[in-house]
Amino acid sequence: MPDHMHLLLMGLSETGSDQKQAITFLRKHLRASLAPARWQKQAHDHGVRKEERHRRAFAKIAHYIMENPVRAELAARAEDWAYTGCGVPGYLDLHPKEKDFWPLLWRLREKLLH
Repeated sequence: MPDHMHLLLMGLSETGSDQKQAITFLRKHLRASLAPARWQKQAHDHGVRKEERHRRAFAKIAHYIMENPVRAELAARAEDWAYTGCGVPGYLDLHPKEKDFWPLLWRLREKLLH
């Protein structure tokens, strides 16, 4: 989106959230790249509800976010929006629209959990 971003974060802790730490890291390390724009003081956060904490629901949320540029008429297809991406440690070229993305993401998450 031209004036904001959507992030879907998946933590590795089964017992707690590391969302605040992740956002602090992102704000710090993206500040220079986003200049002269600045972060707003408080972002809008939505925690994933307990019933949404399974693979199909997570993928549904991700696809909803990826379709935002299409709904805003900024791209004809989600694949055309240059700013969609994924950050997985060691696999920074992964893209959510690739055929084998989701099975690989879940395998990597299990590996990182152990």
